[in-house]
Amino acid sequence: MGSPSKPPDDLIMHDPKTSPEQSQEDNQPKSFREAIASSSQWFREARKIIATSLDWEDKEEVPPEDSLVVKFDKFTLSKLRQPWRMILMGKCMGIQVKASYMETRVKAMWRVKGLLEVIDIGKQVFLFKFTQPDDYERALFGGPWFIMDHYLMLSTWKPNFRPSVNSFDCMLVWIRIEELPVEYYDKDALFEIAKLVGKPIRVDYATDKITRAKFARVCVETDLLNPLITRVWVGGQWQQIVYENITSLFKCGRIGHVTEMCDIVGDHNMDKGYNHGDPNKKDGL
Repeated sequence: MGSPSKPPDDLIMHDPKTSPEQSQEDNQPKSFREAIASSSQWFREARKIIATSLDWEDKEEVPPEDSLVVKFDKFTLSKLRQPWRMILMGKCMGIQVKASYMETRVKAMWRVKGLLEVIDIGKQVFLFKFTQPDDYERALFGGPWFIMDHYLMLSTWKPNFRPSVNSFDCMLVWIRIEELPVEYYDKDALFEIAKLVGKPIRVDYATDKITRAKFARVCVETDLLNPLITRVWVGGQWQQIVYENITSLFKCGRIGHVTEMCDIVGDHNMDKGYNHGDPNKKDGL
């Protein structure tokens, strides 16, 4: 099969082809985009993930006294949320984007096969409504994605989300656990380690099948308001955690805090010399 035609811009990742040249490249340091270039096997494995409206647990909030309360039972809530089960929420860091432009860009980046509706819900937060599971999974797990060189933060949809009340404080990131001993290449063990970083979502194909053991890759949902964990203690030694493609980490360890404007003091385990996913830095992998 011939090489695919060049996509609309260089922000769109290409499907890798197995070749001798690729084998040689595997021994070289790779950027984040190269490292996560997805294969057909990766997507077949990803299709096992099913979005369901039954996963959400609603918190019991006590309404103010003398308030008019509307309450739905679980069955009704499940029915109301079912059409929104393949929804992602997104927001660009440091830039304002019109919904029409956002729709044009993401359709090109994600190369959607089905329908994709982009809904502006205010405060520069957008909903991405998919009709095809493959499109949903590619957008969710195939990043990083950029709009005019600005990082597009993506998160799974949250019920009862209001952009003026609920901050967009969680996003999905891929972490690498550097030089993790091979006995820990087990999904349950990896999730146990990743829980110290955020909410584990999935491991990548190469990690699951142990076709590469220089580092383990886990997708986690992380809280943007907390400093990022850069190492954990496993098996009697420190294991380095690398956040792929997050280049805006500064002295406080929080995402998006510009160095000159951040007044938070302390290194918060942001050890010197760590490569926090900057694709322009060599990491010796």
